[in-house]
Order: sequence, then structure tokens, then C-alpha cells
Amino acid sequence: MENNYPFSEESINSSISFRSLVNATSYPGRHFQITKLKKPSILSNAAATILITLCDNESNVYLSKDFSTDEVKDWLIFNTGAIVSDKQNADFAVGDWESLLPLDEFKTGVPEYPERSATLIIEESNYKKIKCNINGPGIKDKLQIELPNPELFINNSHLYPLGLDFYFTNDLDILSIPRSTKISVTNSEY
Repeated sequence: MENNYPFSEESINSSISFRSLVNATSYPGRHFQITKLKKPSILSNAAATILITLCDNESNVYLSKDFSTDEVKDWLIFNTGAIVSDKQNADFAVGDWESLLPLDEFKTGVPEYPERSATLIIEESNYKKIKCNINGPGIKDKLQIELPNPELFINNSHLYPLGLDFYFTNDLDILSIPRSTKISVTNSEY
């Protein structure tokens, strides 16, 4: 009988990946590694891990054009029961940076339910990166990272406790920027 479970060593690898995801969320701006899993070739291991860990049959997921393939949709629905959705109703969104813009098309929550906002999973792409300092919960003092369009992250953090949460993914690598993270630009060219 074929094993259709996405993780090769079910309990061990799923636990390691879950812990990496918790660490990335708890310690914004730091890179964490995810284990490999069975997933569509277009999705990074990190993006697939986020989806399979956080999505369920009540989750609405927006897939940008490049990721909206039958293979990804079938995998997502089979493994999570999630609903493929448009941007306005998405709880989660997957795509490269440019394909997810403009950010104001995603829900940011409401004062009574700030958690009813979207989480964007940004697959690595060749976007212009600007050096920024970040601080906030989970960051001792400050960290320096590079972000695309930092003004969008700065504006997002001003919405707190509302706003979007972000995961940057690249193969096995994951980095989180929650809405509570404060951002300032350090690059004088910006």
C-alpha cells in the first residue's frame, strides 16, 4: 500500500517541521529550516509545510496565477480540505511578491476579530530588496533583514492589531514577519 502522507517519516518529520514553523513565527526575521515532504514541484517545501500545517477545511487559500495549477489545488484539497479562493476572502495566499500585490486586496481583520486576516506565503522571487531594521515581539533589540517595498510592511504594522502576516519561503527555508513587527529602512538609497 502506497504511503500518501506528505512527510516521509510521518511523526518525526512533521514534528520537526511544525517546530520550525513555530520558531519562525516566534522569532521574526530569523531563518529556519523545514524538512522535505511530498508536494507539488512548483511549491517550495517551506510553503507546502505552512499550508499543510495551518490550513484545514475552513481555510480559504488564494493561489496566484503561477501556483494555481491542478496539481497544487488537488494536493491542497486532498491534504487539508482547504477551499481555493479569491484574494478578498483568502485566509492564506501563495505566490511570488509581485503576484500578491496590491496588498490592500487582502483582508486585515476587524477590531472584534483581528485574527480574521490573511497570511501571505511569499515564494522566493527576484524582487528588489531594501535593507531594514526590524524589532518587536520575539526580537531582542533589532535585526537587519532585506524586504521588498518596506513601506508596505511599515504601513501594515501601523494597522496592528489588525494587518497581514507574512512568511518568506525558499525551498527548505522560512522567515516570518508578523504584523506586530516594527520595520524601519536603513538603506539610504531608498
